[in-house]
Amino acid sequence: MVRELQSGDRIIIYGTGFAGKILAIFIELFTEASVEAFACSNGYKKENTYCFPKRMIKKSIPIYEYSELTFDLSNYYFINAVALKHEEVEAFLNSDVRIRNALVDIEPDAWHRQMLVCRRFCEVYGMDVSKELVDCNGMKFYIKPDDDDFMINFYGTFADTFVPQMLGELALSNDGPYEIEEYGVTINEGDYVVDVGANEGLYSCYAAYKNCEVYACDCNEKCLEMLEQQRSLYPNRIIILPYAISDHVGTDIFYESDNRGMGSLHLPRGKVTEKKVNLETLDNLVLDGRIKHVDFIKADIEGAERDLLRGATYVLKTMAPKLSICTYHYPEDPELLESIIKEANPDYIVMHAWGKLYAHV
Repeated sequence: MVRELQSGDRIIIYGTGFAGKILAIFIELFTEASVEAFACSNGYKKENTYCFPKRMIKKSIPIYEYSELTFDLSNYYFINAVALKHEEVEAFLNSDVRIRNALVDIEPDAWHRQMLVCRRFCEVYGMDVSKELVDCNGMKFYIKPDDDDFMINFYGTFADTFVPQMLGELALSNDGPYEIEEYGVTINEGDYVVDVGANEGLYSCYAAYKNCEVYACDCNEKCLEMLEQQRSLYPNRIIILPYAISDHVGTDIFYESDNRGMGSLHLPRGKVTEKKVNLETLDNLVLDGRIKHVDFIKADIEGAERDLLRGATYVLKTMAPKLSICTYHYPEDPELLESIIKEANPDYIVMHAWGKLYAHV
């Protein structure tokens, strides 16, 4: 049912992704209800506790897997915040009478909540997103504040791309940060950083701000246009390589999505346009001198991570860059990607967290 949340309502949000975290902050800021916990399906818990943005809400709450919901749930309402409200998730939640009888939906719509929360977050942390040029503690980058499609992708990206590094916040993270110091996977001043799936260039700008030389790789036309703008801020540090990075040199069909963050060689999602793109390998780009050296590889390329790594065996063996690679696109990715890396260079130490693989020698 759809209802307005009321004072005293105790909420458990099912879904710990970006949508769930946005919803939790929205409820705490804009309603009289209280979020008491997160819940998620078994095997999907990334953290034991969720901490709200420090400057906005002084509160933390527990995160439970479904099998851990053994306490009395009669005093709670459940809100499903799993992305797209998949039918199987709805059926799963409805199969438990304890949850089914307490499932509610709320208004306004998710897009309105996201805009309210993200704009408030940016305001509190000193980022003026009403202008095209944003300054985050000295790191500068361009956005398109009047382009809703751009801003949807931007808000979903910036939470993982630089908010953890620049602001020390994981409160909006869905896929987690690209750097974890305790795992030994960070960029250092002067590093040569390869940003594979550079998208709108936020991580490229962050690395350039850290005085790294950045090779921003992407083949999406809208992303390349934005990367040119970002490069104008760091002309001596960002080099754009307009290729899909794969395991061989040639051409292939790229599914360019209406959502900039979902273009893919393998996983067509959303409304897509098929385009022929040029393929390159990291090994080839290094051996012919277009990339001088590789100290760090960040990659989120919608299921093509395995191809990237297979085309980087020389780089992995001889340069042993630190790696921050997304592993959530296919169920076999964590094990498969680790095996490719260790086959190229057995000295790698590999850690898995946040739907990513972090590795160093």
